[in-house]
Amino acid sequence: MQQLDFEGDYGRDYKRDIRRFIPAYDAILELGTATLKALASESNQALVVGPGAGEELAGVVQALPHAQITMIEPSPQMRSFCERALKDCGAAQRTAWGPNALSDVANPFDVVICHHVIHLMPATEQRLFLEQLCAKVAVGGLLLLSSYSENSNGDSTVWQAIARDRFLLQGMDQQAIDQVMALRKQEFIEAAYSMGLSRWAIIRRHIIPNTLGPVIVYTTLTIPSVMLLEAFLSFLGLGIQPPESSWGLLINYGVETMEEYPWLLIFPGITLSLTLFALNFLGDGLRDALDPRASRD
Repeated sequence: MQQLDFEGDYGRDYKRDIRRFIPAYDAILELGTATLKALASESNQALVVGPGAGEELAGVVQALPHAQITMIEPSPQMRSFCERALKDCGAAQRTAWGPNALSDVANPFDVVICHHVIHLMPATEQRLFLEQLCAKVAVGGLLLLSSYSENSNGDSTVWQAIARDRFLLQGMDQQAIDQVMALRKQEFIEAAYSMGLSRWAIIRRHIIPNTLGPVIVYTTLTIPSVMLLEAFLSFLGLGIQPPESSWGLLINYGVETMEEYPWLLIFPGITLSLTLFALNFLGDGLRDALDPRASRD
């Protein structure tokens, strides 16, 4: 296994490069913080093994407000990054450095946290390291562990679940997400891997063309929904206010003067309806034109 120089360029550029090496790096840290808040917020003693540049420490300190936190990090350069992070979040008083070796740590802890460390070790040492981690967890305690595998054909269920949840939180349609996530298991993607294509080549040649349909449908359904919501709020007087104009405001004014000037209601209502229908029809047309599967028929 290649030895990484945490005292040299690798350690100095760790924050920048780690997100390229480990997919969903930030999502894993967020998931870890949420887990600590839900299951271990009342813990008194916590052990963080290999905090790296300290990016997880702010979340740990926030999730464990009563805990005394012990850290193990053999690299002086990475320690300096951690100390800077702890100073920024004002938690230096609740943290302390432990011995460099996990085997030298004596007390069991309510929570033991270890992110992205095991993959740095030779396979022959990983089992022993896991046994040592488990031995440091007190009875009824929590072991929070994550690791990285360079095996591109491994089980990606966890990564897909994390990505799906983040897209849902951003408001993306569940059906569109499922269509995009399902592409990875298609036979033509496996064939591209077997031909030796790089990941970027597969994304450019296969993933992007096959996701244009769902993305366009999602976009063209979202825009009319937003327009309709804005018009509805403006109609109720909760959206855009005069002197600015909105179809919702025009329809509201048309309702008030409907008996004398009915066209003030008819024309804004018809225009809004036609615009919404046109956007939906445009999306259907673009989907049919850009869908690579349709072009082969």
